[in-house]
Amino acid sequence: MQATYGGLTELQVAILQDFFRFGFDGSGADNFFDAGSCIDGRLTSAWNWCSSLPHKPFYIAFQLTGNTSFDGQFQE
Repeated sequence: MQATYGGLTELQVAILQDFFRFGFDGSGADNFFDAGSCIDGRLTSAWNWCSSLPHKPFYIAFQLTGNTSFDGQFQE
């Protein structure tokens, strides 16, 4: 993490930047009118971001902490 991101703070910033860039972009909606036009559209975008997490470059950080999902359960 140190070599790739420069430290924990930089990793946190990279994750947050990615989430705020793609977590509310209307992705996952059926059409332009539903995409981000209401809270449902934004929740769909946030869900879509979470489902794409395994393809993100920082996914290893989530694995190292034991996070397997966002439902509050952690791997023992």
